[in-house]
Amino acid sequence: MAGHASAEGRRLPIGRGAGLGVHAWPVDDASCAPCASELPVLRLIPSQASIYDWQVLPGVGPVLAGRLHNALYGLACVDEAMLDDVPGVGPVRLDQWSDLLVLGVQS
Repeated sequence: MAGHASAEGRRLPIGRGAGLGVHAWPVDDASCAPCASELPVLRLIPSQASIYDWQVLPGVGPVLAGRLHNALYGLACVDEAMLDDVPGVGPVRLDQWSDLLVLGVQS
């Protein structure tokens, strides 16, 4: 189970994503974190992403995640212009997310 290690060594849940393999590691215990090459690569498909999935991206909180989900979920194909139309998303965020999103995928 993904999560933070407690003092007793148990894994505590960190969120309710859609099983993207996203993990958070405790910052105070580097011995618990795997090598960077072992971490999964996050690639989000906007038309299939839940509100929780969106919150994994840099700069996305619950409000923006809700806007993105409401605007894009279930669409046949999402491109950069559609993302840019969502209030709170602009060129800076699109640049930050360029390697994290899979655009142009047919649902």
